[in-house]
Amino acid sequence: MLSDNSVFMAIEYLIHRDCTVKEALQIEKIVTRIKLRSSARAIMQHFSEAGVAEEEIRATTFSYTLFGPGGEERRTQFTVGQALDLAEELAPLGKQCADCPIAGTEPFRCYGSISYPISAAGERWLCSLCTAAIEKGGTSASVVERIPGIGLKGAAFEAMRKDATGTYFESREPASVTIRKNMFTKETITSSQLLELLFGTCPLEGRHIMLILLLAGADLTGEPPHPEPLLPPAPADDDARIEEFVRFFERLSSTYLLNTSMGVDF
Repeated sequence: MLSDNSVFMAIEYLIHRDCTVKEALQIEKIVTRIKLRSSARAIMQHFSEAGVAEEEIRATTFSYTLFGPGGEERRTQFTVGQALDLAEELAPLGKQCADCPIAGTEPFRCYGSISYPISAAGERWLCSLCTAAIEKGGTSASVVERIPGIGLKGAAFEAMRKDATGTYFESREPASVTIRKNMFTKETITSSQLLELLFGTCPLEGRHIMLILLLAGADLTGEPPHPEPLLPPAPADDDARIEEFVRFFERLSSTYLLNTSMGVDF
């Protein structure tokens, strides 16, 4: 038996928007099925690459921790086949997401995640947001200049970085970017500080969302404002974590347009 749902460890976010899909199936159940599907698919891929027959893989048992709406935990077990069958219940509901105003085309896009471990390339890309904002100038640049003064230390993410198993971060050291320097000193921002800015507060709402979108290159000063992020390109070798960050910024733009908030859990 495989243990735990560690095959699906991630920063998670949820846009707080009521809809018929959530009325049909509680959001906790939707998220659980999405996670079970991801875990089951990861197990299937792992064993398939090892040459294990599909029937045997579907019979493989793994343990999973379910979380109730009040945060209570309940450990239970599934076979890979049971998890995939349970996730299939999402298929008819997902069709109702087609007209959702949240950015993207896939179903259940009010919920998203950024998988661990966060790659070194992903951290460098986050820091490149600051470089792009400074080059853009104006409000975007002033947002970057304010970051060192708002008390962000990135302590929670630095503690996770020290995990000996490497579960959370690929690199032992955060990426950094110099935002200001003169003959005697220079001021830098680390990727751990940026991660705290993005995910260290729950929920994300109001001025905090505006701050992040300005960092991501959005134009909130026009009439009407354009909250769509103008993000720096991903590196040529591509990185799955960067694409997950891109989707987060797009969803945050939708959160702003819908005048609602976003819950986060890292």
